[in-house]
Amino acid sequence: MLIPTEPIWIDRADHLAELCARWRNQASIAVDTEFMRSETFYPIAGLLQIGDGQGCYLIDPLAIHE
Repeated sequence: MLIPTEPIWIDRADHLAELCARWRNQASIAVDTEFMRSETFYPIAGLLQIGDGQGCYLIDPLAIHE
């Protein structure tokens, strides 16, 4: 099985909600995080990277607002 390597950018809450519903039914996913520390002592999540065996997703937590 060939997994697409072109990442899918996620910057909308509705798209993220659809993916989260799908991921809840999976046995496992791969997660990597990147944090910004330039303007504060406390880290701020800057990027979440998810691999689910069907694709790779880059989630921008700073762009997603409910």
